Amino acid sequence: MITALVITSDVAPSADRLAALSAPPDGAGTMVEEVLRTLLQSEIDGVTVVTGRQGRVIERLLQRRPCRLVHDWDWPLGDRAAAIALGMQRLPGEAEAVLVCAGDDLSLTPARVSALIAGWRQGQTEDLSAQSGTAGAAFPAFIRRPGA
Repeated sequence: MITALVITSDVAPSADRLAALSAPPDGAGTMVEEVLRTLLQSEIDGVTVVTGRQGRVIERLLQRRPCRLVHDWDWPLGDRAAAIALGMQRLPGEAEAVLVCAGDDLSLTPARVSALIAGWRQGQTEDLSAQSGTAGAAFPAFIRRPGA
């Protein structure tokens, strides 16, 4: 099973609003909703969304969607490592690998996610973040679950 871990906390402490809550260019919904929709249209087996200080807002947006929500109200803003660690602890036990995504990454498409999954299953382990088309991008990236 390959699951997605969506990190919505990548924000500078001075920001008033998470990028994940901004409207995408087409103006429909929010970026985090679009990322979730994209993942659910791909071959991903499940989605966990990790939230921080805007968790209640994101929970209301996603409450009827097929995803797990994980909140950490106390983590330091902008600490992606803490968000990933928390999300990894709360994943379903059968998840063998995790595709970590940013909650505002509109470069994801269902076909691209499915292609990344296919590459992972075929043993391709090159730097997947380099395929994002965004200079310096850290996501998407695969993490193998310990013991999987």
